[in-house]
Amino acid sequence: MRLSPGEVTKLALTAMRGAGASWGTAEEAGQAVHWLEMRGEPGAAALADLLDKWPGEDVFLTHRTDGPVLSGPSGRLCPIRAGMTLTDHRALSNWAQVTLDGLATPLLLAPFSHRAGYRREGCRLSRATPADWPAGSAHPRIDALVISRLQAHARETYVPASAASRQAGAGAGSHDND
Repeated sequence: MRLSPGEVTKLALTAMRGAGASWGTAEEAGQAVHWLEMRGEPGAAALADLLDKWPGEDVFLTHRTDGPVLSGPSGRLCPIRAGMTLTDHRALSNWAQVTLDGLATPLLLAPFSHRAGYRREGCRLSRATPADWPAGSAHPRIDALVISRLQAHARETYVPASAASRQAGAGAGSHDND
């Protein structure tokens, strides 16, 4: 199924919100998935995989002699939050190398590491001049099953209808005059 760039971004953002992510994290996820899909990478599928086992947003930062270490409370580190942390701290001199402990769905980190000027080497990132990513399709083709998985998370943002809300005027009622 082909989606416009805006549809890709909106679906990713809403799915993240449905999983319980904050607005800021959801917006970053939407942009990351968009960035990946526009380069021919399966960003939407990676997000669906992440959300099926959502590790939460918490990022723990510790320091070792060889640099900072990012980890998550469940043993799995959210790549979106890790990426946000990378871009927030990229100017600090002691962040030349960063260790990512338990990084979930590594592909989703790519837009952030590219923006912050890091190159991945195993579970570590090192400062480097990022390679150019080739452009992909303006309307990426996303598998219908992936879209369905993301929509299932997005549905968690819907407010359930109730008799009280209907009585107060919510919804179209028995007739729609549009």
